[in-house]
This record gives sequence, structure tokens and C-alpha cells, in this order.
Amino acid sequence: MSAVAENLPAQSPLLEARDLVAGYGAIEVLHGVSLSVLPGSITVLLGSNGAGKTSLMRTLAGLMAPWRGSIRFDGESLDRLAAHERVGRGIALVPEGRMIFPHLTVEETLRVGAYGAWARPHFAESLARAYALFPRLAERRRQSAGALSGGEQQMLAIARALMARPRLILLDEPTLGLAPKMARFVFDLARELRSAGLTLLLAEQDVRMSLAIADQGYVLENGRIVMAGAAGDLAADPRIRTSYLGL
Repeated sequence: MSAVAENLPAQSPLLEARDLVAGYGAIEVLHGVSLSVLPGSITVLLGSNGAGKTSLMRTLAGLMAPWRGSIRFDGESLDRLAAHERVGRGIALVPEGRMIFPHLTVEETLRVGAYGAWARPHFAESLARAYALFPRLAERRRQSAGALSGGEQQMLAIARALMARPRLILLDEPTLGLAPKMARFVFDLARELRSAGLTLLLAEQDVRMSLAIADQGYVLENGRIVMAGAAGDLAADPRIRTSYLGL
């Protein structure tokens, strides 16, 4: 365990990354990143633009191959598993920018989310749950995804991930570009999903709101974890208050 993580509670993690090094081409972006995500928790990954948050989320999801390091989920190695196999193990990514298919309808998009053999038998149940969480999507089920507002598209991206019946959801900048009311909805939804038993790793630039809903957090700067601890401790830390909250 690295020194920056000493303030985190001792508990067997659901997701554990150790010494991840990754990048694009010859450019190293992640420099030995280690973190743990505890079951049934919200863990927040904080950092400014360019800190490496999206690269880390993509590496955890299997969309980027690490150059070095290891990733374990529920005690088992993910190092040799492709992205779709990680979805099958119970990890779903809600990517930055939503990445929906604009020409598919809302319901077709949700069907794509349940493409895996483990999820298809539960499609009707999962669809009913998605529409219960997002009544607006139920109203627009036959509309094309590209015709939705930005907030509705973010709802759809989250609902698509839930259709895979994950145990862990990776939310990459889910409030980026959203109106304040919709951003609050996303944070409230994160708490609701945790209460339902899901585990969440949330990469965010809204430090205040993220720490208000999170159990623990990490601060990523220039591809390195520089701080870690309980969310309340991070929110009270003078370095966080000065650098991220402007206090």
C-alpha cells in the first residue's frame, strides 16, 4: 500500500489496481497509479483536465492496455481480459462524452447494453428498472438517441451501463457539460445506486459535490496519485480546500 493511501480503511477491495503505467504511443500518461475501490462504496477520483482520469478509467475498463502493473477484481486478475470480458465479470464504464449511437432509439440503445449472455435473460427486468430510474427515457423510448438533450443522453449512457447488470460502475466525468439541476440529479442517482448495493468509481472535476457523496477518494495529478483518504478528511484538507475549492 502506498503512503498516500494510509488513511483509507482496511477492507478487502472489490477493485484493486497496483502500479499501473500506461500511455498513448510513446507518451506515458499514468505513472505507477495504485488505488482500491471498496465494495458498496462510492470512490471519487479527483483531478483537473489532463490529470489522467480518463486514461485510468479506460485502463481499468480494458480499453487501454497497461504497460506495467496489475488490476484485480474481486480477488481475480483482469490483466488478460478484454473489455467485453470485464463487462461480463461485472464492470461497466459510462465513458466521458457519453458515446451513444445517435441513430439508435432509446430502447435499442438499452438493448445493446444487455448484449452479453449473462444480461440477455434479464432484459425485461433490467429494462423495467431502467425506465423506473429514468421515467424520461421511458417517455422517449422510440426517439433516436441523437435527438435527446445532453442530460437525457447522460441518463441513457448510465442506463445502458446498468443494463449489463454490473457490480461496479465506472463513471467518467458524468456531469461534464450538464446544467446544475441535471448534475445534482446525477450525484443523487449515484447515492441511490450505492444504496441499491452497487459500487461506483466516479471521476469528476466537481470536487465539492463529489466529496459530499463519496466514501473515499483519490487525487490524481499529472498521472500520479498524490493524496488519498476518507472523503470527509479530503474535504477538510487545506490542500484540497485551497487548490480545488478556492477557499
